[in-house]
Amino acid sequence: MRVGQSAETFYYLFRYFPERAARPIPEITGRDLRPSPVKANISSTGQGNVVLLGFTDEGLRGFHQITRAEALRGRARADAAGQGASSSLDVVLEFAQHFAIVLDGELESTPYIDYKQNPDGIRVRAGAEISNIQSYREAKDLAIELQSGALPFRIVVVR
Repeated sequence: MRVGQSAETFYYLFRYFPERAARPIPEITGRDLRPSPVKANISSTGQGNVVLLGFTDEGLRGFHQITRAEALRGRARADAAGQGASSSLDVVLEFAQHFAIVLDGELESTPYIDYKQNPDGIRVRAGAEISNIQSYREAKDLAIELQSGALPFRIVVVR
């Protein structure tokens, strides 16, 4: 929450149509991740705690489609508000769109797509990273869950 801003309540609605042939939801799943590159790290570019991701070829295509749609929607919202030319981080955060990472039915993370840095979405051969994670421990826990994929049991990280 920014200084001077009132608290807001947000609600998320999750659709689940994995068997739908055209545009299944979720668009990508754990099968689209390559587990070995998934790990917690500290960004060398000042993004703080991050989780590095690696995708299969199909996962890369799906991730690009998702992030492109979010970048275009964020840019359109900023343009409609007359703020599309601004590169201010506060403006980008106001209009940036999020996607959900849901593991075993629980919302784990809601990263945003920076439509200024990634106007056509994220298309990287090596993978991607989830940034703006509060603590290294949180990044490590998310990486462990992503590496494990959907399981018939719940992972509990014991310290």
